[in-house]
Amino acid sequence: MRAYRGHVFKFEEHLQRMADGAAELGIPLPLDPPSIADAVRETLDANQV
Repeated sequence: MRAYRGHVFKFEEHLQRMADGAAELGIPLPLDPPSIADAVRETLDANQV
């Protein structure tokens, strides 16, 4: 994913595609999409991206 000034390009689309792909393959995600979004935002902030 590309991030510009603290924002991931097409972030919601990335999360939805990941969740859909995992569900289709029967792979449980360790976190729900909103929690993943929070973790990504925290990582961007911590790295000043």
